[in-house]
Order: sequence, then structure tokens, then C-alpha cells
Amino acid sequence: QAAASIGALITTIMGALSCLTAGWWGKFCDRHGRVKMLSITLFGALLSDFVFILVAMASERLPGGYRFLTVAPVVDGILGGIATGSAATHAYLSDTTTSLNRSRIFSLMLGLLFGGMAVGPIIGGQLITSTGNLLSVFYISFVVHLVYLFITLFIIPESLKKEAMESNRKQSNPDTSDAPSTQHTWKHMTTTQRTSRILGGVFFFLAPLSVFLPRKTGNSQQKNWNLTFLAIAYGIITLLIARILPIQVPVCQLHLRVDIPGARVLAQCDRGTSCYTSNHITPCFHQIL
Repeated sequence: QAAASIGALITTIMGALSCLTAGWWGKFCDRHGRVKMLSITLFGALLSDFVFILVAMASERLPGGYRFLTVAPVVDGILGGIATGSAATHAYLSDTTTSLNRSRIFSLMLGLLFGGMAVGPIIGGQLITSTGNLLSVFYISFVVHLVYLFITLFIIPESLKKEAMESNRKQSNPDTSDAPSTQHTWKHMTTTQRTSRILGGVFFFLAPLSVFLPRKTGNSQQKNWNLTFLAIAYGIITLLIARILPIQVPVCQLHLRVDIPGARVLAQCDRGTSCYTSNHITPCFHQIL
């Protein structure tokens, strides 16, 4: 029960903070480059591995004991988490591909992702069996993230041109030299406008999420709700996936009379199928369309 509680707490903290900060980090990615953003999110993943190993080895010496694990999702969530890392990766691929091969590259990326999700548990299980140490998987994860961070910092070239970054920075910080003074503007504001200005300053990191609000397009008087509905649908799908994946093994074991290794094989087959579909089936549809 304690493990389930701490797991749910970690997931909730990281998800909530990532939701609040992903938009701001997305703008940062446009202003300062994809590589910097990838490095920041990788640092969060590296810290998560380190905290887990530290708690496993010396939880009695840390404040809060095993609850010290919540430090990792707090930092990782503030740095954007998986959502920002995924957005930066997609942006990098978009910068380095053309309209002719972009769908193929994105399909391959998803195929590699699902392939890793299918093969990873097998390798991890064999590693734990061979070494007899549960933490061996986290040692490998820490080293892999460290190597990935080194490659990102010193080898991978920046995909966004300096002119584009400078243009994005200027758009984010428009010239206000011709604007009326703040004091003059503040005097002529209503109470509602002043409250909105204060809340906007406090919750500035939520400003990028306004892209999902309905807007008027062109000369039409009607608002376009497409992005709003898309965000809601994606959020529901993500919520369902997050609820279903953790209970796959228990459901297979309880209702289908499948043992734990067999249930894991079923889950790996599902991911393997997703890998094959992304690598072979989806590109075929793109070519046909």
C-alpha cells in the first residue's frame, strides 16, 4: 500500500508540474534552441535516477526516509519532464526533416520508442537475474542518461538557426518604447483589468497554454475551437492510458489466470506490435496518402 501511495504521489507531482511548466519551456526551446532544452530535461531524468539510487541505499539517513523520492519528480516536473523532452525532440526532428520524409522519420522514432519499451523489460529482467541486484537496472539507466546528456551537449548540432532564435526572442519581448507609461495605463484600468494584470504576472508560465483557447480566424466572427477540442481529446486519451497501463499485469493475473511472467509477455507483445506498426504499417499509409 505504501509503494502504491508513493508511486501515485510521484506520478501526480510530476504530471501536474509538467502540465504547468511545459508551455513556458516550449517557448524557451523556441528562443534558445532545441539542444539546450533537451539537455535540461535530460538533467531532470539524470537527477531522478540518482535520487532513486540514493534513497535505495541510504533512505534512513535522508529527511523523510523513502518519501525523499518525491524530490525527483518535483525537480523533473519543474524542468518540464517527459512532455517537454518529447516536444523538444519533435521540434528537432521537424527542423531537420522535409515535408517528404517527415512522416517517415516520426514513424521510425515512435517505432524505436515502442521497440525499446518491448525489449527493455526483457533486458532488465535478465540483468537483475544475472547480478542478483535490483538496483543494477538503475545503474545502467543512470549511465545511459549520462552518456545521452554528454552527446546532446557536445556532439548533437543545434537544429534551430540563430536568426530564428533571435526572431523568436524579439516576438516574445516586443518593443514597448512607444507604449504609454505603466503608471498612466494602471490609472485608467478597471479593477478587473488590474486583477488580470496581477494574475498574469504571477502565473506568467501559463501564458503559452493560451494557444489552446478558441480564437477568431480571418474575417470570421465565429471562434475556432479546433485546438481546444484537440487538447481535451488528447488529455482524455492520455488519462486513460495512464490509468490502464499500470493495471495490465494485475488484471491478466487475476481475471485471465495468467501468471506474472505471462502477463508481462502480453504487455511486451502489445508494445512490439506498436513498434512494428509504426515502422512498417504507418509509413505505407503515408505513402498512399
